[in-house]
Amino acid sequence: MAKNILVTGATGFIGGAICIELNRLKHNVIGVDKVYRERINPYIDKFYKGDILDVITPEFLQQYKFDAVIHCAGTNLVGPSIHWPDNYYVNNVSKTIHLISLLSRYQKHTHFMFSSSASVYRTNNNLLDEEAVKEPQSPYARTKLMVEEVLEDYRKAHDFKYTAFRYFNACGSVGSIHGQEPHSTHIFPQLFESKSFVLNGTDYKTEDGTCVRDYIHINDIATAHVRAMERHAIGVYNLGSGVGMSNQQIINKVFEKIGEQPIRIGPRRPGDCDKLVADISKAKMILQWTPVCTLSDIVNDLDEWYKSSNYRKIKFY
Repeated sequence: MAKNILVTGATGFIGGAICIELNRLKHNVIGVDKVYRERINPYIDKFYKGDILDVITPEFLQQYKFDAVIHCAGTNLVGPSIHWPDNYYVNNVSKTIHLISLLSRYQKHTHFMFSSSASVYRTNNNLLDEEAVKEPQSPYARTKLMVEEVLEDYRKAHDFKYTAFRYFNACGSVGSIHGQEPHSTHIFPQLFESKSFVLNGTDYKTEDGTCVRDYIHINDIATAHVRAMERHAIGVYNLGSGVGMSNQQIINKVFEKIGEQPIRIGPRRPGDCDKLVADISKAKMILQWTPVCTLSDIVNDLDEWYKSSNYRKIKFY
């Protein structure tokens, strides 16, 4: 049965992938975002351009009855949050609390899904489950943990139904349809877009000396949201692949696809640990969800994206 679903941040990297998957499953998608992106428009039934404070009002919520609200809107770069923390506390905390408050009043039984982050954890070389020690190192990460705590308080006070997903490193693309904007700072875009790449550190205690991280394809993230909605899953869940990939593995796989590029060895970045990988057993058990995309899938999809007309339209706009 088709559901009415509100997606905030609907044209962003993760929000767009979720809209595409919901559309594929024939749900009714209402999207809100400050940015209009033409490539996502065919997958949204009704789009509202603007800030969530301006769009999502009591009148708006009386117009629609939502089965789920997927909240991807927010400010999401670690570095800038250190220099401009006010933007992050306003966009990620204040506005989210306002949205939660409206929903708890006007659509109390709507299933609310929040985009959190693995950056809430203390870095650790062991697999990180949801109970691992939290030690956010940036204003961005602190905003995510704050909202998780607010959601739990609302659950206790108002029986507010929520799911918080702690994303590890989101990557990939929905083929040639949708991907990251140019000049993204993660390893995959850097390798595909740059003519040279700086590898930070080759002396980690890992098999090949480069640090290991957990990368999850946005298609798997989108599927997890659908599973949580279908199973009415409440609480906090890690979303990762559960498998670590080293920087060198990623470099090798990308260069198999696009040809070798110059690599410069740089120093370790402060605070980087050897390994950071998700324990996803809770999501597997309760959501009945298992990520299916491999490193090869990630690279093949990205190759489609960076060769696509959709990407070229952005790059040369």
